[in-house]
Amino acid sequence: MTHTSPLGIAWKCVLPHKGTLAAAISWRALSILAPLQIPVLTAVILDALAGEKPKVYGTPLSFEDASQALATIAAALLAIAAVYASTRYARVATEARLSRGIVSSLKKRLFEHVTTLSRDQHQRFGSGDLLNRIIHDTGAVRSFITRVFVHAPTNVLQVAYPVVMLFFIDTFLAFVALAALLPQSIGTHVLQGRLHRATRLRRQSKSDLTVAVKESLDEIESIQSLSAEKQTCLQFEATAERLEKDELRMSRLDGLIQATVWLTSGAALALAWWIGGLQVLEGGMTIGTLVMFTGFVALVYQPFRFLTEMQRTYRTGIVAFERIQELLNAEPFVPAVNGGYPIKIVHAHIEFRDVSFTYGGDPVLHGIDFEIPAGKITAVVGTSGSGKSTLLRLIPLLDRPSIGSILIDGQPLDRVSVGSLRAQVAFVPQRGSIFSGTVRENLSLVRPSASQEELVSACRQVHAMEFIERLVDGFDTVLGKGGTTLSAGQEKRLAIARALLGQPRVLVLDEPEAALDRSSLFFLLDALKQLTPGVTVVLATAHP
Repeated sequence: MTHTSPLGIAWKCVLPHKGTLAAAISWRALSILAPLQIPVLTAVILDALAGEKPKVYGTPLSFEDASQALATIAAALLAIAAVYASTRYARVATEARLSRGIVSSLKKRLFEHVTTLSRDQHQRFGSGDLLNRIIHDTGAVRSFITRVFVHAPTNVLQVAYPVVMLFFIDTFLAFVALAALLPQSIGTHVLQGRLHRATRLRRQSKSDLTVAVKESLDEIESIQSLSAEKQTCLQFEATAERLEKDELRMSRLDGLIQATVWLTSGAALALAWWIGGLQVLEGGMTIGTLVMFTGFVALVYQPFRFLTEMQRTYRTGIVAFERIQELLNAEPFVPAVNGGYPIKIVHAHIEFRDVSFTYGGDPVLHGIDFEIPAGKITAVVGTSGSGKSTLLRLIPLLDRPSIGSILIDGQPLDRVSVGSLRAQVAFVPQRGSIFSGTVRENLSLVRPSASQEELVSACRQVHAMEFIERLVDGFDTVLGKGGTTLSAGQEKRLAIARALLGQPRVLVLDEPEAALDRSSLFFLLDALKQLTPGVTVVLATAHP
């Protein structure tokens, strides 16, 4: 994956949908061919009205009079309209199905990958940037897929067919009409390189703005308590202004490309009308043939006139795939969920053997050697910043030791499946990590199949039923984002009840006393004592 180009990643995403891709290309090809017959039929009408002998692709047509020609060609135009309408509908529907399937699977793939990344990687990208990549960058891929993999190959037909017709009608005039393609291609190529750089800058500025807004909203209480509203707004304004400047730069480049294309194609069309008109005056060409020729000239340059929109979509999509690739290339910090052998915890005896841990180049733990007895409550006591929380995070492999090893029942954790380990080791962080949704949905996150009786039992163990029964809808009460409708103590008890619902063999609690009043803490400790000796409990607590 590391050496795959952004376009290569895009192709790998499209490949599983090759059947839908083939259908989309076929429908678009048909929708292109149908209207390309209009200049031919227009020439027949004009020549018939002028008393000339009309031809279709060099074959003379016989009509009794001009009115018969008009009726025949009108019927043919209606048939073309019907074909175009049906094929365009089929094309649009198929393209939508193709892009939806690819974007949906890509979003899922990115989200699944993000859940495997370490704390280092999450801090490196930041939640706002990850959000931007998963939602906005994948959204930018939608138009890119249809433009590159459906429109690009069929655009060859859209250009090639009129070019062939130009040479079929008049070889010399065809060379005259197509003379503008070379300077047009050179000019747009130079501008496209600048457009790509501008697109990447714009994408980064957009991501920075998303991060700034998210961080400000997440920490709104701190901003208000520090009276930092004005400074925060100034920082937001600077970031937003940078994005607007990048947008303006892209718009100017778009305008330059569009001006280049329209100027050169307009000059070619004017030249074709002038030289072709002289041939009509000299009797070397009929008026119908000239109209047909210039119609095909316009059709040749039409794809190039839409080059601005296509190039912007292409560049935006390439930049989006570059950012997606960068995220996919971020290696998971812990082994894959299915890697290693499944661990079987019976006694839950834990050993730390010469364990050291370095975070961001700074040593946090050094030479830790101790044992946690099975079926007991073990407290790791230390001052704030002493590394006790980090030590606890090593047990469920939320972080991995830099040196040394951790064993549970004699099984080294660096050789076991992370999925099997975390199914038996529950970790409750300092913050309860309550999600938006109902109380039931939050509890069932660890065990979706849990019965009502099991939910009630887990909640009673930590005395959470006291406040759940007072909620308007009990277990079906919808909680605010991040559990904002609960107190900090209620969040903590709900988080511990959720951990117990998974029936863990090891329960790891990071400062469970935080946000709990004395009464709740007493009930919690009493509940933990009732869990042993069946469960090994490890908790970190601040130094008194």
